[in-house]
Amino acid sequence: MTISTLVKEDWHREQMACFRKMEKVIVAMQDPDMGMKMRNQRFLITVIPHAMTGRDIIDWLIQKYNINEEGK
Repeated sequence: MTISTLVKEDWHREQMACFRKMEKVIVAMQDPDMGMKMRNQRFLITVIPHAMTGRDIIDWLIQKYNINEEGK
């Protein structure tokens, strides 16, 4: 079933379920023990505190959810 085939009320319910799942992932990322490790990033002369790279996020998701990198 795609979003375009859903009735408006069902679409809203599906959207909210998706947001709840994303919220759980974000809360897990913020866990001080098992979450993402953040560090200062330097960009030219500016220091960006508590930053993470996209690769850090991908590595964390692979480790957290035991994702296999098949298809290489």
